Amino acid sequence: MTLTLTVIKTLLHQGMRQQGIGKAELARRLGWHLPQVDRVLDVRHSSRLDRMDAALHAIGCHLEGKTRSTSTGIRR
Repeated sequence: MTLTLTVIKTLLHQGMRQQGIGKAELARRLGWHLPQVDRVLDVRHSSRLDRMDAALHAIGCHLEGKTRSTSTGIRR
């Protein structure tokens, strides 16, 4: 799993704790079964980004992506 996905899962878990939202409540908001919520929170499971986005949205957050060039422009 990528570091990015681990960070997203950590942010989801922190957001849930800050708002007092448990796994059962998240499952209810998403219309998911509890094992699906367990997987989306498990850092060892490679969850799809659309699932992570849905879970974040259910707690009032959203996922944004940003890219930037890493090339430094090689001069000769």
